[in-house]
Amino acid sequence: MSELIKICLNCGDKLLVLAKKCPTCGTKDKDFPLIDKNDKVRISEIVSGVPCPKGNLKPQWQKNTLEKKSGFWANLNEQAQEINRANAQEKQAQQERISQMDREGIAYCPKCHSTSLTAHKKGFGIGKAVIGASLTAPIGGGIIGAIAGNMNAKKVRVTCLKCGHQFWAGKK
Repeated sequence: MSELIKICLNCGDKLLVLAKKCPTCGTKDKDFPLIDKNDKVRISEIVSGVPCPKGNLKPQWQKNTLEKKSGFWANLNEQAQEINRANAQEKQAQQERISQMDREGIAYCPKCHSTSLTAHKKGFGIGKAVIGASLTAPIGGGIIGAIAGNMNAKKVRVTCLKCGHQFWAGKK
């Protein structure tokens, strides 16, 4: 009794008679020849003339299972790990930069670590002296007013030009 098989004309795979497409290469059955499965000569003639021999292809049903599949959560986890690595490298570089600025005596903003700073020196406050003198006139007159006007004198107020943070010079 002869059993018939189909031969894929793209990859040379042997198929069942009822097959609608090749499971190896995915080619749809248009003119796949029906051949007796015991006719080795005819089978080898057809297989030797195919453009994509079966040995070079993985079956389509194996392609999806053999390749690394990663779902949404796996991709999200990979992205989060990449971001964490980048943040750790950035933080380490910033700490090295800060320690280098400390060694070299470079002033920087304690909030954003920028070196773009401006300084304002506070001097004798005439407004404070007048108010202090008027409030304390019966007690000591001008001496207390002068002391009030001299409060916070000779202190340097530093402002960061990048973030606007204000701080006193010499304090961290």
